Amino acid sequence: MKDIYESTGLSKEDLQQFLKDPKNLDPVKRQMMEEYLKKGGRKTTIGIIVGLVCLAGLVIGFIYIMDYYASVVIEQTAPVPGDAARFDTVASFPAVKAHAGEGVKLISIDAQYVKPDGTMDLYADYKPRVEYQFYRETEPPASAPPVGAGSNPENKWYQRISVDVYRPGQMNHVTSMGGGSNYEYTYTNRGMDRDSDDPVSTIPGNEVPEPKCGFADLWKYAIEKGAPADAVAGIEYKQQFRRTFAAGGTREYTGYNFRISGTDYNYYFDEECRPVEG
Repeated sequence: MKDIYESTGLSKEDLQQFLKDPKNLDPVKRQMMEEYLKKGGRKTTIGIIVGLVCLAGLVIGFIYIMDYYASVVIEQTAPVPGDAARFDTVASFPAVKAHAGEGVKLISIDAQYVKPDGTMDLYADYKPRVEYQFYRETEPPASAPPVGAGSNPENKWYQRISVDVYRPGQMNHVTSMGGGSNYEYTYTNRGMDRDSDDPVSTIPGNEVPEPKCGFADLWKYAIEKGAPADAVAGIEYKQQFRRTFAAGGTREYTGYNFRISGTDYNYYFDEECRPVEG
């Protein structure tokens, strides 16, 4: 029994072109294919189409598995809690902390482009983003030096862990060369992107309490001071802000810095959400 190629005189490339867009196939070849279909070649053609679809399905499945492995296993990304178009930095903190891992302690939070209602649209073109910094005590590395050459007397080691929250679905490309290993891959951020540093023998930052202040409350204060209600702000929470007062003197404290880039709207709040004025 003749196959479709023998019956029509078409090549595999011609058939692919016919399936993709018959109008772009040579008119003579297109007529030969149409006549073949009229004579009962539909079943053969359908079989070929099904075969091509199955092959495409295998390829798509392989691509999905590789992306899942890179995104979830290697890069440890995870979906954000709730609606990514209305991401709340403070309300989402428990889920972010859980993604950071057991035993972590908060160092800082840095949120870019917070709206007056206290949320962020992670899909916005101006690329809102939040970086949560943590650390935890960890096991000494196998290559840990002796005390006096880098280790501390208690032989305690610490690891900085960051969770970046940004646009779900964003593709990232990773390339590493040198150090005995070269690799390159692409992964899809699912919303919360976790990263961990190599262990160090000193605490990589000052621990701060979990945040208490809703960002909408900080915005409310700024609007009362005249800040535009259609702007977006950067809000940072950490220890040891140094504030210089007009009356003289400075003060270091744990708290929040609210700022609208390109303006004079720049305010500080302590960890109890009280404005630090001077």
